[in-house]
Amino acid sequence: MSTGAVVVLCSGRIRTDSAYRSRSSCCRIQWCGQMTEYYPLPAFHFLVNFALRPSPVDTAFQEVSGIGSEVQTEDVVEGGENRYVHRLPASVRHSQLELKRGVAGIDSPLVQWCRSVFEGDFVQPIRAIDVRVALLNAAQEPVRVWTFHNAYPVKWDIESFGSAKNELAIEKIVLNYNDVERSDPAVR
Repeated sequence: MSTGAVVVLCSGRIRTDSAYRSRSSCCRIQWCGQMTEYYPLPAFHFLVNFALRPSPVDTAFQEVSGIGSEVQTEDVVEGGENRYVHRLPASVRHSQLELKRGVAGIDSPLVQWCRSVFEGDFVQPIRAIDVRVALLNAAQEPVRVWTFHNAYPVKWDIESFGSAKNELAIEKIVLNYNDVERSDPAVR
């Protein structure tokens, strides 16, 4: 437990850390000090880093999704046992990482990396890199970090254009990766 204090405002009353443990959804949280184990992290303050040179140049993204893993199972029928089927773990499957942002310039290192994969006719081997997504606190420090090892682009989309829209042109980059490592920089 760290030394900070969480001030929780519920229906106009100030509550303490112990009162917050009930995780009431009517509460608004104000943070004073360092993070405690009960602090819910906002999903809007994050950073994406690529192991590209020069780095980081264009790593501002509107949205990151697809952080997840699932254990695949295999059904095994036991002879003479008709009441159930054994479901045994077989492998771990990772979701594809999806990154959305405004369309970047052609000289962007990330765009150059994507172009080398999609426009390179597979003359050169695909260069897989590590991608790091960090959830940040109010002090711009990483609180949770996901490192996606050996990532490479498998899809590069531009959202549709429309004359009636009042939005930015958005590109979506979808990455496959071998495995993901979750870390907590505060825990050493």
